[in-house]
Amino acid sequence: MAFIVIALIHISEIFIWTAFLLWLKLIPNSIDAIMFAGSCYTTVGFVTDILPLGWKSMAFFIAFSGLFSVA
Repeated sequence: MAFIVIALIHISEIFIWTAFLLWLKLIPNSIDAIMFAGSCYTTVGFVTDILPLGWKSMAFFIAFSGLFSVA
């Protein structure tokens, strides 16, 4: 039960980052925003950096939040 709760918390954090990316209109498509946030959050990095110029460091902050949330 604890694993399910922790997994749901991490998934919700990915969706929070997705909402933030969409709210700032950094990524116009919600599917792309979910894939980007999930890729950065898990620090796998399988999605290319699609953020506009000046926002490239956002991937770093998403990755750090995922890294420290898991730790």
